[in-house]
Amino acid sequence: MDFLKRIVAIYLALTALAVFFNFILTPVYHDGSPEYPVWEYVNYFMAAGVLLALITSFVRKRAAVD
Repeated sequence: MDFLKRIVAIYLALTALAVFFNFILTPVYHDGSPEYPVWEYVNYFMAAGVLLALITSFVRKRAAVD
């Protein structure tokens, strides 16, 4: 179980770093078009991160109640 927690934590941390750097660097590399292709890919990783965070919060809340 600890191994799974570490994998989830690493995934969430890497996703947060990717979002941080992409947010900072978007004005540097973006050409001014209405589409943001990098964000379209990052959004999928953020969605998975949100689901993992919700599942983790639910499991921890259940453990606190029991």
